[in-house]
Formats: sequence, C-alpha cells, structure tokens
Amino acid sequence: MSFARTGHAEEPKPQAIVAGALNAFGGESRVRAVHGVHMKFLGHWNLIEGSERPEPPWDVSYEEGETWFDFTLPAWREKATSWYSAPGSPAARFPWEVTVAGQVAMRTVAGKARPGSAVLVADAEERLAHLPDRLLLAALDAPDLHREPGESLGGNPQYVLSFRWNRQPVRIWIDAHTWRITEAELVHPMPTDHFWRVRGDVRDRVHFQQWQLQPGGYWYPAQTDLTRAGIPCHSTTLTAVERDVTPPGGFAIPDDVRAAFRAEARGPGDTPAPGEKPVLEIAPGIWFAAARWNSLLVAQADGTILVDAPISDVYFGRTIDEARRRFGTTPSALVLTDAIVPQLSGVREAVARGLPVHLLDANRNFVESLLAQPHTLAPDALARSGRAPVLRSVAARTSLGQGAGRIELVPMRTSLGERVLLVWFPAARLLWTASALGTAPTPSRKAELEAVIAREHLDVGRVVGAQLGPMRWP
Repeated sequence: MSFARTGHAEEPKPQAIVAGALNAFGGESRVRAVHGVHMKFLGHWNLIEGSERPEPPWDVSYEEGETWFDFTLPAWREKATSWYSAPGSPAARFPWEVTVAGQVAMRTVAGKARPGSAVLVADAEERLAHLPDRLLLAALDAPDLHREPGESLGGNPQYVLSFRWNRQPVRIWIDAHTWRITEAELVHPMPTDHFWRVRGDVRDRVHFQQWQLQPGGYWYPAQTDLTRAGIPCHSTTLTAVERDVTPPGGFAIPDDVRAAFRAEARGPGDTPAPGEKPVLEIAPGIWFAAARWNSLLVAQADGTILVDAPISDVYFGRTIDEARRRFGTTPSALVLTDAIVPQLSGVREAVARGLPVHLLDANRNFVESLLAQPHTLAPDALARSGRAPVLRSVAARTSLGQGAGRIELVPMRTSLGERVLLVWFPAARLLWTASALGTAPTPSRKAELEAVIAREHLDVGRVVGAQLGPMRWP
C-alpha cells in the first residue's frame, strides 16, 4: 500500500496513515490477532526519584529480565533482576517479579507472593499503552483521530496524528518514508504515584527504533526509549519477542493476595495514607506525624510551623487541618527539608492555603518547577486558586520563632546531604535529620551527620527523620 508523501497535493487521510503503519507491522488483521506478547530485555532506568539531587546526572539502575502481556484480560507480568547502588550504600542485585491482573498487583519475592502497591496497577496500564502496535490500534479505533501539521524527526518527514485514549491526549509520529511509528506522546496524570502525582500533567515521549523482523513475519522495534516530563527516564533493548506466549503459571493471583491487596494497597491520595499512625508528642510542643514519610507539627507562640509536606496534597491538607484543630491556630509556615519528592508532595497544597515556605537555597529552583507544573487534566487546589508562592531561601543557619519553641534551620552541605536542611530544636536537644540517615544510619550517612553535628556544635540527645522514628543519639 502506498500513499502520497508529505508536501504532495493529495495527502492521505489519518485513518489511511494508521493503516499504512499497521501494514509496516505485518497488517492490521495480523496485529489484531495477537492476544499477547512475551519479550526478553536489557535496559536501564535513570533513578530520578532516588538520586543525590533532582538534576542530572542521575543514579542508574540496570536490569535484565522478561515480560509478558495479555491484551485480552488485560494483564502484565515481569520477572527481572536490577543492579543499582543507593546513596551511601554499596551496589547490589535485586531480583523481583510483578504480576498485575484484574486491577490487582502482586509481588513475588524469594518465591513468596505478597500484595503489590497500588501504583503497579497504573504501571501495567502504562506499559500496555506504550506498546507501538497497541497505540496504532487505539488510533485507528479513535473517533476523534485527526491530523496535525507534519514535522521532521531525525531529518525525516513525519505524519503527526492526534486522538484521545482513555480520556487522555495522545499524539503519534509516523515516518512518511517507512510508514513505521517513530514516536508517541501521551499526557496523563499519575495520581497513584508518590513521585509523579505532584507534577500534574505528566508528558511521556516514547521513541521506537531498531526495527527487526520477528519469527512469523512480524516486525517490532527492538529499542524503546522513554522521556518523561523532559527527563530521559528509561531505555529498553529487546533480545527476543514472541507472540501469544503465556508465562509459567499464567497471570494467576491467589485469592488471599487479592484480598490483602484490596484491604492494604494505598496510594498517596488515599485516606488513611500509607503507613499513617496517630500523631504523638515526642517533646514539649513537638508532635510527630508518622507515616510512610514522616513530618512534624511544631507549636509556637505566633503559630504552628510544619516540618515537611509528605505523601500528597490530600495528606498534607489533613495535616494542616490537624494542626489547626490541635493548636487552635492556622499554621504560620512550612519548612521543606529536602528535594526528595515524596517528602514535599504537599507543597502545592501549602501554597494554595497561603503558607510561606522555608527551603534550602539549592532546592528553590526545583520546588519552583513543581509549583509551575500544569494541572489541567486533574486540577488541584493550587491550579484552581492561582495563588502565587511565597518562598524563603535558607542559605545559612537560621532561627525561626522564640523561646522554648525556637527552631534552627541548618544546611548540611555534605556529599550525601547536599540538599538536606536539618531542623534543630535546642530546648529539646532534638534534631530532625530529614533524609540524612535514610531508613537506618549506615556508616557513610552516620559519619556525615556526625561531622555536621560537630561543625555546628549541636548537643544532640535524640534524632528523628523523614523515614526514621525518634531514637537516641549517638
């Protein structure tokens, strides 16, 4: 099948362009007849959620494994081994397996099945949506499929088509010479993801290349690269592709795991939040809100100060309401102690409610970028309010408040604590370490914190952190 090229007088209709792209796979009927696929892969992720800073270069996780899709159920299963080094820890291998079917996620670790997290269900939908042949079928079936002005990618003319899929805008680029799908752009909110939820309209750009003829005359791109919100995120190279192959054991999830998932799996917008526990007073006027990521409520004469805004806009909005109920006054300020997104995911809610934000000077640009992200698909309180943020950069040791409730903000300025702002409570001899100690004080993290404590002449009796409950120090 041939059509006029971009720039000729007779331009093909959008449905004809998609049909031509499906022919490049082997034909529409052959693509529709595929009910599932099995792929073996090598790849890597840029760990933008867990690197030392939110700008490149990022830590990298390498992976090898295999994945199965069932387009009819639909279902997804992936079994792989990852290699990466967390900040302050040596590199290690992490084997893992995930199964998602019937809106339920299961993780299998060391042969033991357990419920997965809520975000894995969305991950499965995302993986399916990023497959090039599924994109083309969705485009052909879309009632609003239409053409946009042509573009050039890599020096080659491209047809550009737009449509909506699952109520989300999608664009695809199809090479006018080869008729192969080159790129796709999907814009979507990610409400169950602790890292991406705060970013609102997340823009995925998926590039397909290295097309290879598979057994049975089926063409498939061997390399797929994902850029998310302008950030190079993931690259996968396929080493084998098989159609209609079911994994050993299929996609079965035991009934007890399904029941546990429905009872336990929580996303950042759920109530109660993941790991949420009752608020406890750990020192006079200092209240500890424990959850998957912790925070503090600090009573002061001129208003409550909140330390960190974790988990989501929903959770932090409840924290503000709790502070008002508990202390009888509206919080006067928010202190952000890190650039780790799940620890500051409520910052947009804080700004929407008029709270000024104290933050490390090195983190200001990053926080400003989160506050500027468009939220058109699922508007949050800040998007609806249009309120301008009040950000106060902390460049050196700074006091807030007076008397027994006084706190001091202390920049760490270390290798592992480059973006960490410690909060020191002199009267209580308590130090909020943010993420400086992680979930446990490894030798590297402990050594850096000890050096800062000595540098700042802090008489520390206890520490508490973003993922660490109160503990004696040293």
